[in-house]
Amino acid sequence: SIRNLGKHVNEAALKKLAFRALQTGLEQKLVTPKDAVAHWRAKGDLAHSEVMRQATDMNLVVPPVDEKNVKLSIPSVFVDRAVSEGQKAVDAPSKGFGFVEFTHHAHALAALRQLNNNPAYSAEYAAGGNKAAEMQKRGKKSKKVKTDGKEGAEFLGEDGRVYLPRLIVEFAVENKVKARQQAEKVAQKEANKIKQKIEKREKGSKEKKTQKGRGSLQREKKRARKEEATKGKIDDNEEVEKIEEVTEEKPTKKQKMIKPPKKQKR
Repeated sequence: SIRNLGKHVNEAALKKLAFRALQTGLEQKLVTPKDAVAHWRAKGDLAHSEVMRQATDMNLVVPPVDEKNVKLSIPSVFVDRAVSEGQKAVDAPSKGFGFVEFTHHAHALAALRQLNNNPAYSAEYAAGGNKAAEMQKRGKKSKKVKTDGKEGAEFLGEDGRVYLPRLIVEFAVENKVKARQQAEKVAQKEANKIKQKIEKREKGSKEKKTQKGRGSLQREKKRARKEEATKGKIDDNEEVEKIEEVTEEKPTKKQKMIKPPKKQKR
C-alpha cells in the first residue's frame, strides 16, 4: 500500500511510479539472496535443502523484468477514491492512497525499499510535494522562505527549513502464511463473540424464568396460607373422629354399672 499520494495521481501514474521504483531498486541491488531465503522460509512450502538450492540461482532470487510487458511484474494497481452516488469511480477524487500488486515478492521488496520515505519522488507524486519543492527552491535562492498566510506553513519546520512530504510504502500482506494466520485469528474471535452472545442470551432467559415478580410471590404466599389452614382443619376433624371412636369402643364406668332390666316371668 502507498499513502500520501497526490490527488492528481491516477492508476496509470501509479503503475508507472511502481515500475520505475522496481527497476531502480533492482539496479541498486536492494534485494539480496537473504531476503529471498527469509521469504521462502516464511511461506513454509519448501524444505530447507530446496530453499538453499534456490538461493544459489539469481533468476529465482530476483526474477527478470520484462520492460515491454509491465503487466507480468505488476498485474494490477488501485487508487482509492471518494465515490459519491451517481458518479463514476474514474471521475471521483482520490483519497490519497492506493495499492500495487506485484507478481514476485522480490519485485515488491525492491520497489518498497526504493519508494518508502524517499524525497526523490516527493515533487512528482506526494501530496503537496510540488509546492514544497518550489518553496525549497525559493528558500535556497533568497535564504528565506516566505509563505502566503497559512498556505505552505505545514511544510516549514521549527528551524525555518522546508521539509518535503514523502510517500509512505508498506506491505499490505507480506506472505500467505501470515495472511492465513490472521484470517484464522479473526474468524476465531468472531466465533468466540457469537458463542459468548448465545451463552449470555441463554443465561438471561434462564434468569428471567427463575425470577418471579411481586404479584406471583404474593399469590404463592396466599396459596401457602390456604394450604396450611386447610391442613389445620383436616387435622382437627381427624382428632374429633378419633375421640368419638375411642369413646364408642371404651364405655365409661357408669355404663358398666348399669345392668339391663331382667325379663318378667308370665
